[in-house]
Amino acid sequence: MELSLLREAGLLKTCEMVTRTYPGTKSGTITAQLLYGSKCIMITIPLESKDLVLPVFFLSQAGCELYDLLEPHFREDYIRRLSSKIKKTNPKVTVEYGKVVEVQGTRFKYELPLISI
Repeated sequence: MELSLLREAGLLKTCEMVTRTYPGTKSGTITAQLLYGSKCIMITIPLESKDLVLPVFFLSQAGCELYDLLEPHFREDYIRRLSSKIKKTNPKVTVEYGKVVEVQGTRFKYELPLISI
């Protein structure tokens, strides 16, 4: 519902489906880290797991300009729902989320313990 409203308002690009794939591995585990405001999601993809594919949505030019004007409001329930959806998509992965305490470029530190899904 919210995505269609954002598209209708011209705030999301209406391009073909774009995804971010975190590949399964045959030689060990992979950890994917997602940052969402002051929260993070840590996804551990175990050996012999299927690929984890997440949809990606891009803001339009107008959406980017509006985003720069607003103070971002990050919803706690969103991080829980997204974590649960990732877990349902691939039950073999370990999904945890928690609070980010420091961001340095593309790296961040988070508060332990993380909350497991």
